[in-house]
Amino acid sequence: MIFWDIDGTVRDIHSPVYGKNVVPLDWDSKTNGVDFCDYIDNNLQLLEDAPPTKYYNIVSQYEKPHFLTRQPLPWIPYTTRWLKKHFENFMVDFISDFDDKLDFVGPNDYIIDDYPKFSDYSQIILICYPYNDSVDCKYRVKSPSELKKILAELE
Repeated sequence: MIFWDIDGTVRDIHSPVYGKNVVPLDWDSKTNGVDFCDYIDNNLQLLEDAPPTKYYNIVSQYEKPHFLTRQPLPWIPYTTRWLKKHFENFMVDFISDFDDKLDFVGPNDYIIDDYPKFSDYSQIILICYPYNDSVDCKYRVKSPSELKKILAELE
């Protein structure tokens, strides 16, 4: 099974915060001196209105994609509405800690994600951004065509 992260993977959460086509250089970067998550907390509607990423067309081809995401509680209703706007059928599991995602994967499962601090990347297909360039992983993608190729090999 393929699990999909949402933010940075399917939903473009960077553009509404940093500007169109701007991606932070590190995971803990700030915008105008404000922590990224604090900025979103003060502008929750951004979560519902954010555009899809360039990988959206791939996940939208799945009959019922399974999303696995860490979202603070106040974000969940906005994220759910975003998913309903963009997908007819989907499954979503909201988790409280990033590494909890690793507990979901079976021996032949993969997570498509951009998070740079997992304890294990053996089953992660990493969407490449400047903030995760130093991560050592088997699968790293920079384009939708690269992701399609990896998914075709794995499925």
